[in-house]
Amino acid sequence: MSERSSSETAYHVEVRQFPNVARSFNLTRAQLDARIIGPWLAGRAVEMDDRKFSPDRAKLKIIEGAALRTDEI
Repeated sequence: MSERSSSETAYHVEVRQFPNVARSFNLTRAQLDARIIGPWLAGRAVEMDDRKFSPDRAKLKIIEGAALRTDEI
């Protein structure tokens, strides 16, 4: 997670594969594409929080919004 001002656009990701949930906040578009969207669309597992989430078994949620301060996460 990186520190940004709250006026910058950022992407927040949640991946769920019962019983596990992983979240990542304040990603840039480049980080989102490289770490999440690219592998997901290619059918490869996405690794977050030392766990692998398979696109065929997990649910992915991506939210575009303002960057969050550490105390807001």
